[in-house]
Amino acid sequence: MYSGLDPETPLEQALLKTQFVAKSWEDIRKKLEKLDNWQDRDLDELLKEAQKADGSYRLVHDLRELNKKTVARFPVVANPYTLLSRLSPEKQYYSVIDLKDAFWACPLDEKSKDYFAFEWEDPVTHRRQQLRWTVLPQGFTESPNLFGQALEQILQEYQTGERVTLIQYVDDLLIAGETEDKVRAESIRLLNFLSAKELKVSKAKLQFIEEEVKYLGHYLRKGEKKIDPERVKEILSIPPPKSKKQIRQLLDLMEYCRQ
Repeated sequence: MYSGLDPETPLEQALLKTQFVAKSWEDIRKKLEKLDNWQDRDLDELLKEAQKADGSYRLVHDLRELNKKTVARFPVVANPYTLLSRLSPEKQYYSVIDLKDAFWACPLDEKSKDYFAFEWEDPVTHRRQQLRWTVLPQGFTESPNLFGQALEQILQEYQTGERVTLIQYVDDLLIAGETEDKVRAESIRLLNFLSAKELKVSKAKLQFIEEEVKYLGHYLRKGEKKIDPERVKEILSIPPPKSKKQIRQLLDLMEYCRQ
């Protein structure tokens, strides 16, 4: 997951831990804890490994310089609060589907690949190689937006069952329904649809037919939602802002939590 914040101050590090709700917050926390240990390292390295919640590793390309020169499109990712407001109290059974390596499902145009070139050194032989990404990489500012649009187009082919709600936020999908049987049938049907489209699902993050799930930084239960207590702890640990930019970031975060 990409952030425009540069984690160089305690405030921005804390804001990063709570800003993104498209992914489960554990992933972000683990990644940022990894970054905190980089204060005494060479931050000009092109690659860094960000630890996932399950202990495995995700290869992340440091694309900050490219991101600075990228003319961002108008974001079309929906507001999480707006999405969650679509859930009626009657829908009390849920499934959450998280796509695995979602961005890698989007191939890059040949003309774009050179922009995502990097040098890699083998840690054993110390041999250096010039490599290029051939798919949409983690760390690029437009990756969430581009993939979200692509998945939205794919889901237009999918018709949800009666009295079932399907919500998409980038690569996170939520199914909500009034009965366990309806959610079970819809979940299986959607999983088969995604498989047919060659989209992989994270088994470790799959929340399958639950009365309480975690989605977009909230716990959903019996038609109600509450903010993740761990995120509240992170918010309470945020130091006082020292610039106008940091004040705006903090206000945006408070506004989201208030909703």
